Amino acid sequence: MANELGHAVGSKKPIAVIKHLPAQNLSDSLYSGYPVFKWDKLRGGGLFPLRRFLAFATKSRGDLWPQFHRSVAGLGEFVLKGLTVWWVTYMVVKEIIETVLAFAPTKGQAIWKGWLWVTFTLLAVGFAVAFTKAIFRRRRGIAVARQKILTRKATYSEFSEIFSLLGEDKSVLDTLEREPLKSRHEGN
Repeated sequence: MANELGHAVGSKKPIAVIKHLPAQNLSDSLYSGYPVFKWDKLRGGGLFPLRRFLAFATKSRGDLWPQFHRSVAGLGEFVLKGLTVWWVTYMVVKEIIETVLAFAPTKGQAIWKGWLWVTFTLLAVGFAVAFTKAIFRRRRGIAVARQKILTRKATYSEFSEIFSLLGEDKSVLDTLEREPLKSRHEGN
């Protein structure tokens, strides 16, 4: 096993350990940064969590669609909140303009149209910038997680940030043991 492990490390291959028995002891070298999967949970999931993890770690073409979903997960809520704030502001400003300029409807309508275009433009630009920043930040986090898998420095909390974004990925977290992936800061 040590020879296979050394070859995999030298080849920069992702390493995943499968623990067959709950009370099974693993060597200390396997308890330092390697993801350890529990066999009973893997078997119950048809090895799907392990396949999903390895597809992620190896940048497989089969992971392209899940990768896209991980990158945009949660951004729908961001959009919905932004539109809700805009709608409330829209209603308040419309009421103010109609009340203040009740006796000058032409002027009120011109101000209203100008305000709509300005806010729409600001909203579109703000959304584009925020969406782009969020995508790049998430893609960077995913790339860092992949690199840490190869260098055996990944922690459970880092995996939970990546694999908690999608329901299908949560099965990966459910089959991993937390202890081998604890960082020095989390305690041993």
